[in-house]
Amino acid sequence: VAAAPKRPSMAVTVSAAVDVAAAATALQARVRGLQTRRELLELRDLEAMERDGLLAEPLRTIVSMSETSSEGEQQALQAQAQLQAQLQAQAQAQAARAAQ
Repeated sequence: VAAAPKRPSMAVTVSAAVDVAAAATALQARVRGLQTRRELLELRDLEAMERDGLLAEPLRTIVSMSETSSEGEQQALQAQAQLQAQLQAQAQAQAARAAQ
């Protein structure tokens, strides 16, 4: 006759649940900290790009072209895509630096 498996006591179960909750809370706090750091790095890079004049031309193009015809609309979309590509490259560079 096989013995029935021993069930853990309620105290052990509660203790394990508390440990899991504490670990989850610590992990969430760490993730929030990393997200905040990444956002600060992105903001700092955007400010540097703006200061260096790297954002001015694409933004000017977007504004001026959006005020013109469909050809201008197409050029504005291209300028917007260029700006998004620049920002994406910056974000990837930041992520690489943050991971080090």
